[in-house]
Amino acid sequence: MSMVTIISLAFAIFILAIIPGPGVFVTVSVALSRGFYRSTGVIVGIVLGDAIYLILAIFGLYQLTNVLGDVFNYVKYLGACYLFFLGCKMFTHHPSSARRVVKEGGSWWNEISLGLAITLCNPKVIFFYAGFLPVFVNISALALPDVVAIGLIIAVVLSGTLLGYAYLSSKIRHINTNSMMPGRIAGSMLIISSILLAIKA
Repeated sequence: MSMVTIISLAFAIFILAIIPGPGVFVTVSVALSRGFYRSTGVIVGIVLGDAIYLILAIFGLYQLTNVLGDVFNYVKYLGACYLFFLGCKMFTHHPSSARRVVKEGGSWWNEISLGLAITLCNPKVIFFYAGFLPVFVNISALALPDVVAIGLIIAVVLSGTLLGYAYLSSKIRHINTNSMMPGRIAGSMLIISSILLAIKA
């Protein structure tokens, strides 16, 4: 790939990543409720999920989503219900209670699982990559170094954008740690994410 292609792809990914969607909302909600460090786990999970779907798209395996269409739909709705449950729980918890839950249970690896689930529950991501990449590269002519380069571009730009959201959100969280407002904002965002995930065509 030429340098012009790399820069164009990176800029396009940035524009798409900065638009709020389920991944952004979940990242912000975790940063607000549990802090910046825990939100990085969500970001790692989201990037891993995108990498899986990217590889499937590049190697033409996105037809699997047609064969397993109903299964993917069930998974998507289950994921939406789980996000809705987490959002309601986060919305109603008092900050002291929320901090106790974070200390007693869960870990950074749980956040990775959450981020991965958010992406894998949305099989339309694979169709996005299958339709988006041909604008910049000839998928059938990609060599292994090209695939690695595309993966790195997406990982760096996507994670960088989400880290920006997470950092700003974590700063808001520290304005008033005893207020229920950060938890309510975080819970609302998770609920919005669940709705977006459920209604996304």
